Amino acid sequence: MRVPRLLALLSLVLLTGCVGSPLHNALHPDRQFYEKDGHHIVVLKQPDHWAAWYDGKKLFYFVPNLNDLKPIQVEAIEHISGCKVLDARHFMNGQPAYLMAHVICPDGTTL
Repeated sequence: MRVPRLLALLSLVLLTGCVGSPLHNALHPDRQFYEKDGHHIVVLKQPDHWAAWYDGKKLFYFVPNLNDLKPIQVEAIEHISGCKVLDARHFMNGQPAYLMAHVICPDGTTL
């Protein structure tokens, strides 16, 4: 009975450090912050997309309606990346209102 628990715990510890995981993103040194109208948005360039998620700045908080939050997240990504968002959608990965976005930059590169 102890072996399955140990394997589950070990798997959880290993997965929390994976690229794109909530813990990895929350501790990433390259994350940047954007604030508008009292909304705190964290932005991070991932290997294959830009990401933005909501940070309530408290231990417990409610995430705003995603339809209201998405334009602010897109604005945050465009402001920080210097690129134009082509496509963005919310993705459930354990982070509040995680938005995956693909961009095109002034030099023509895309991500």
